[in-house]
Amino acid sequence: MALILIAIAIIYAALMSYFSFLRYTDFYTSNWDLGIAMQSLWTNTHGYLLYESGDYESFGVLSFLQIHSTYTAIPISYIYGIYPSPLTLFIIQSVFVTLSVVPIYFISKKAGLSASATIFIVLLFLLNFSIISGILYDFHWESLIPVEFFTLFLLVLEKRYYLSLGVFAIGCMTLEIFPFILVGVIFYFFLTKYLPGSNKTSLWTDIPNSILLSFLLIAIFSYFLIRYAQYDLIPLLVHEPINTGKTVSTAINLFSFHISLSNISESMLYWFMIILTLGMLPLFSPKLLLIAAPWVFYTFFLAVGFTTAFGNQDSLLTTPYAMLASISGLAALRDKDRNFYYIMAPALIASAILFVIPIYGNSLSYNLLSVLPPRFYYGLIVSLIIPAIFVLYLKFRTKPIKIRHLLNYFAVFACALIALNLVMSPLNVENFQATPFPGYSFTYTVNPEFSYAREIAGLIPPNSTVVASDNLFPLVANNRNAYALPWVPFSDGIVKYLPFNNSVLPDYILVDQSSFNLPQFLNVASTNISEYGIYAYTFSNQFPGSIALYKLNDKFLPVFTGKHTPLEQVFNYSNLDVGSAGHIVQCKESTPSEVITGQSNAVTTGTIWYGPYTTISPGNYSLNISYMIRSSNLSVGKQNVLLISGWVYHGITIFNKNVTYTPSNNGKWQSLTINFSLKTLVLDAQFSGYLLSFYDSIFTVYLSSITLKAN
Repeated sequence: MALILIAIAIIYAALMSYFSFLRYTDFYTSNWDLGIAMQSLWTNTHGYLLYESGDYESFGVLSFLQIHSTYTAIPISYIYGIYPSPLTLFIIQSVFVTLSVVPIYFISKKAGLSASATIFIVLLFLLNFSIISGILYDFHWESLIPVEFFTLFLLVLEKRYYLSLGVFAIGCMTLEIFPFILVGVIFYFFLTKYLPGSNKTSLWTDIPNSILLSFLLIAIFSYFLIRYAQYDLIPLLVHEPINTGKTVSTAINLFSFHISLSNISESMLYWFMIILTLGMLPLFSPKLLLIAAPWVFYTFFLAVGFTTAFGNQDSLLTTPYAMLASISGLAALRDKDRNFYYIMAPALIASAILFVIPIYGNSLSYNLLSVLPPRFYYGLIVSLIIPAIFVLYLKFRTKPIKIRHLLNYFAVFACALIALNLVMSPLNVENFQATPFPGYSFTYTVNPEFSYAREIAGLIPPNSTVVASDNLFPLVANNRNAYALPWVPFSDGIVKYLPFNNSVLPDYILVDQSSFNLPQFLNVASTNISEYGIYAYTFSNQFPGSIALYKLNDKFLPVFTGKHTPLEQVFNYSNLDVGSAGHIVQCKESTPSEVITGQSNAVTTGTIWYGPYTTISPGNYSLNISYMIRSSNLSVGKQNVLLISGWVYHGITIFNKNVTYTPSNNGKWQSLTINFSLKTLVLDAQFSGYLLSFYDSIFTVYLSSITLKAN
């Protein structure tokens, strides 16, 4: 069995590393959090204590240790320094999650599981949809927690207290949540003593209360020590003002919570889905779920939303709790008398609540359904029916069932359960961006633009100041002077410590169309040829769009062009956006036969079309517009009906042109040519059509196509 588990571990770690790297080449990784990890590790080996600009821009801190107690990053930074690439971090993350196989094996052995049952448990953990989606979201230090958690529990179970404290110390130097993990372990071993049926729990041993009390005091002391270092000691090391009193206030805030029915419902759904996709095995050993009590409290009352959603790193914290109960639950299947009560009753009650509330509660519906899209609920139903049938079989079976026979009956259920998790995971590309969290942004392709982007980023000299789009930041993260733009609309409140302004500009600006989110002073500067020139660019009409590198005080032609802007671009209903006053109709007289139309009168005005946010390089251009204007009032005279505007998203106008209706051309297709020139590259040019208002006439405008040509 050992060889089988080793083979599973090697294949899994290799595949997850590769899949994570694919996300990177598809521009789905970002500064938050791959770039933050890369920059903090790189700067730690270059004279700075885990400095990263992401948290500096937002909070003004000079070390990642002021955000999380990730002291394990210090030795890992020297591993990263050997080959400072995202791939190194993806391998580290995948390997650490996969190392959970080792303590899971020994815990399963302790629970009395057979070899085949242990292999099933390992596969169920590694292929659980929440684990996969957590791994695929960039790089996070939460990936170290599962192996630390399982190892801590195993050592406490075996009463190897000193070794368990060593693991606890490593866990505290990974994330500040680890003291609460130890509290959960204490909670489980203490309460199980006094609950009925303690002797039926396979993963329990009688630990003296004096040991448990000592562990509790160590956990409390460790938490305050972590916070004291975070708010007082680390700021002194990096020459930042200390946060006197924040250690105590942070601890007090743990008890500052409010009870919300919608939050509780969302958290219930989150935990229920994890338990369902584990075949409801945790409910066969419900006492072991006591170990999750601190984290359950946190997800129910303190941090609902991010911690109760799939596709982010917090699944790496939640699922191990349920997995531990699954191991004991699988062993407990031999006791068929408890099966019906511990599985069916809670499952049916929970499913009734969670599936009825969204239908009848308007305020709750959004919170519940926002966790996953509706098609995932089919998976929930399937994962409810399969164990229900299995448990009913156990309930009404008259002969005692042995574990080796049980596993034969369990084989179909096990395969179906693993398949269900794969179907619900990001590895099923039908789930692309199924949740709003990045772990579900995954495809099996390499973006052809990536090689150009990497070459463009390579033109930036070391230690140059550079501002980059959020999803391009990992390309420049190995630089102390690199800063990322936010992924949300820019405001001074979001990145209030960004060290640039009208008089202090970065040496380089690296941006793409999908994240062209510059502050206003950089918008103005980047389009001002007296300040910035286009140093390199590549054109693309697919995500993330064209990429450009602007260089301060550069007046020369681009030194590198990956893919040139086309000499001719055609825009129509298929690649333009329809505005509030427009819609698409069929028109046999036009090619293509679908056209964008809008009708202007005293009531209806506004934008008929806008877009396509295309890239245009410096030069002279002609814009040919094929359109038709029709009026139902034959007596109306010549007048302006439509305003066509060429402009850049951040407010720079290329041209404005009024389109005039004339009675002689009523209902006839016409062609309008607009000539213009650009002195600099624009990434997101659009050509919009706006209906003007009339009180005595009705005009209908039809747009067939817009053709942009370089002269």
